[in-house]
Amino acid sequence: MRTREITELSGRRFDVIIVGGGITGCGIARDAALRGLSVLLVEKDDLASATSGASSKLAHGGLRYLEYLRFHLVSESLHEREILLRIAPHLVRPLPFLLPVYRGISRPRWKLRAGLALYDLLSGRRSLGRHRMLPAGAVRQEEPHLQEQGLLGAFRFHDAQMNDARLVLENALDAQAHGAVILTRVECRDLVVRDERIEGVVLHDTLHGEETTVHAPVVVNAAGPWTARITGMQQLSRSPEPRLSRGTHIVVPRLTRGHGILLQARQDRRIFFVLPWKGRSLVGTTEVEHTAPPEKAQPTPEEIAYLLRELANFFPETRSRGFPVLSSFAGLRTLPPGSDEELGEVSREAQIREEAPGLLCVLGGKFTTYRRVAADAVDRVALLLDRRDLPASTTSERPLPGGDIADMNDYFQVAENVLVRELRLPMETLRYLLGTYGSRHVHILQMVREHPEWGEAMEDGLPFIRAEIIHAVREEFAETLDDLLWRRTWRAFLGPLDEPATARWQEALEEGRRGRRRRILL
Repeated sequence: MRTREITELSGRRFDVIIVGGGITGCGIARDAALRGLSVLLVEKDDLASATSGASSKLAHGGLRYLEYLRFHLVSESLHEREILLRIAPHLVRPLPFLLPVYRGISRPRWKLRAGLALYDLLSGRRSLGRHRMLPAGAVRQEEPHLQEQGLLGAFRFHDAQMNDARLVLENALDAQAHGAVILTRVECRDLVVRDERIEGVVLHDTLHGEETTVHAPVVVNAAGPWTARITGMQQLSRSPEPRLSRGTHIVVPRLTRGHGILLQARQDRRIFFVLPWKGRSLVGTTEVEHTAPPEKAQPTPEEIAYLLRELANFFPETRSRGFPVLSSFAGLRTLPPGSDEELGEVSREAQIREEAPGLLCVLGGKFTTYRRVAADAVDRVALLLDRRDLPASTTSERPLPGGDIADMNDYFQVAENVLVRELRLPMETLRYLLGTYGSRHVHILQMVREHPEWGEAMEDGLPFIRAEIIHAVREEFAETLDDLLWRRTWRAFLGPLDEPATARWQEALEEGRRGRRRRILL
């Protein structure tokens, strides 16, 4: 079936072909499809399998960028944060932060207060809440695991936390629902050129080895760390390669009671986060120049040691020799080329430029601003297509799949009385399904109604059930166990599976494959 889908593409012509299945590529695919363009998106691995699935899981304005006078970036990010809270309330949720002030090691209190006041001002009426100062005693009461010695107090402010991989996925699903063709494990091997103009791509199915050529007057390079490889094909562009910055995170046992903690590293004064995440704590990130191939982006022992060392400065309990690191991961930021600035000072604003006739390149950008970048990119595509009749972007108003949910208090009252008894699912599992799928959770529940055995937990003490694994394979592009563990769920972040658990996950994957539908409709 997979081979048939690939060969059916041969000779087809789209309005636009997008290379790259991260948040930028999937955001562009959704925006373009909603505006009526015919769209093909190809990703050589899984959706969100690189940078977009290895973020700090924050939808935020970027408070630290105020120090570098990036006012436009912060203002735009705060505006987009509010849009994400509205169109994907199940995946993007408010998160209170504490910015502790320690004697002798923190930035001056007046500087922090001024920065937060400006952050509030740039948030405007959309602000989740104004910042305020808490005395040391109140901070210790809120977060008792924080280092007490030298603590003068903390500023409380607000941002938002997100499920990055599923935001990417839902953009792809909505693009597909509006006519886009989304193909994973399909690599762009070359560009098709005629009269020095890009007219399509040569595609290679990495699963079965099939190759085909597809045509479009515009190709969008949204390949992130692999941008230079696409741009360099056919040697039509001589642009310098972008800079790559590697950011490493670690997951450790829970350290906070619900706040994100914003801290300043003692070694290099770099800002890092300690975030509540899935009952654990997510700590990051580093920033190191990456000069190896993008495929080699892995956490190094030195980066993990750096995070643990800085963590120990503020959370004494982590100083014990046996304090565990449950998992670690690294992603690459793609930064503009040609800058001599320190990595942390390089602008995170996206660049959209035509690298060669018919080849549009989207470089950089923050995850939080992806929707605005996608809309701007499709505007550029419309100009290249000479489609002045193309409607304006509507993605700021349209909920993402699952995002059309109202206040769920009434739902849970019903669920406790009906669904728990009917489906024999724990209430925590129902809450997890709602927080993962939003209004789409009803599809998972219907699968359990039809196949009660699919309601069984994949592992004791965790909310994942067999039905959602089967659903991910049949409806959400999942192909491998890694896709399921790292990106459709967050199981891999908790540490390795034992052999019986691995077997159960593999069995559910195979069950999903047996009932998979064809995805390309001619």
